[in-house]
Amino acid sequence: MLAGKLFFVFIVLAIILVGIGIGVIRNMMGNGKASNNKFQRDIKLMRAEIEPWSNELTPLDEDGLTLFSLNQVNQTLKKGINNSAKGVFTSIYQEPLLAYSYKEYLGENALLYARTAEHEMVYQIKKGETRIAVDGKYFATLKPDGKLYNGKTVLGQIDGNDKELHLPIRIGSRDIAALNNPALLDAPEPRAFQYVSDNISESEEKALMTLAALKLVEQMIETA
Repeated sequence: MLAGKLFFVFIVLAIILVGIGIGVIRNMMGNGKASNNKFQRDIKLMRAEIEPWSNELTPLDEDGLTLFSLNQVNQTLKKGINNSAKGVFTSIYQEPLLAYSYKEYLGENALLYARTAEHEMVYQIKKGETRIAVDGKYFATLKPDGKLYNGKTVLGQIDGNDKELHLPIRIGSRDIAALNNPALLDAPEPRAFQYVSDNISESEEKALMTLAALKLVEQMIETA
C-alpha cells in the first residue's frame, strides 16, 4: 500500500517537473525567435542603450575614415548559442566614431543597430539576407551573393574573402576603400581601412559605411 502511494507521488512529481521543463524551454525558444514585432522592440531598446555614446560621436569625414581604427571602448561581447555585442569603434586618437549594438536570434537571424555622428543604420538579418534602413528609411538589401542592392541596382560590395588581409570595397564602378582583416592584421594601432579614396561623394560614403559597419562587427565577433 505504501509502495503504491509512493509510486503515485513519484508519477505526480515527474509530471510536474516535465511540465516545468517544457515551460522553461518554450520561454527560452520564445526569447530567441525573431519576428518583425520583436525586431522593432529590440531596435528601440538598442537605440536607448547606446544613446549616451551616440551623443558623443565625432563627425566622420574623409579624414575620419582614414583614421578609423579597429580599437573599441565600452565593448561588451557575449558568445554562446546567440551572440550579442555592443561597443564604440574609435579613431587611432581614441575619438568615438561608430557606436553599435548587435544581437543574434534562432534560425540565422540577427539585428544590428549602428550609429555614426551623421547616420543611424539598422540591419535586419534573416537567413543570410540583410535589409538595411538608414535614418529611418529603407536604403538597400545585402544579398547572399555579397552585393548591396537597391532594387536591381548594385550599390556596392566587399570583395575578397576572410583569408585575405585586405578586403576591397567597391561602390558603383570603382574601388574606393579596403578593409583590413583584424584576424591577420598585426599593428599596435590597427586601422580599419587600408586605404580610402579621395573625393568620395556623400552617397558613396553612405554606401561605404553601410557595408563597412556590418563587416567590422561581424569580423570582431568572429575573431574574438
